Amino acid sequence: MKFLFLTLFFILLSGCETVDSMQQDLTELSNSVFSSSEEQPAAEDAFFKAQEAFNEADKVKQRKASLNAQQRSLWIELEKDYNQLVADPSRSIEQASFFSNVTLADNVMSRSVQFIELIEKSD
Repeated sequence: MKFLFLTLFFILLSGCETVDSMQQDLTELSNSVFSSSEEQPAAEDAFFKAQEAFNEADKVKQRKASLNAQQRSLWIELEKDYNQLVADPSRSIEQASFFSNVTLADNVMSRSVQFIELIEKSD
């Protein structure tokens, strides 16, 4: 059985083009998996946008004397996500959870907008 498997394996990989293309495919795959140079500008951009949105929400919060329960709850969630983002800015374009396509930066930006809207509705 081992002999048959090894024979088939070497027959399939015997051509130079096959081995070269396989090596090239593996190189491209490893570069795409382990390389973050292409994602770095996107991560920085997403981080700065999320930071800007959080700062706007924080300014609105400073103007508001007291928050109701819904506003406090949303602010706590927003602050938690923002602190995660500040702790590791490179995670800004990673998915916030396995079950959604929303990134951590998108989460911070959308919660900032929701928070600002809640404050404005209550005024």
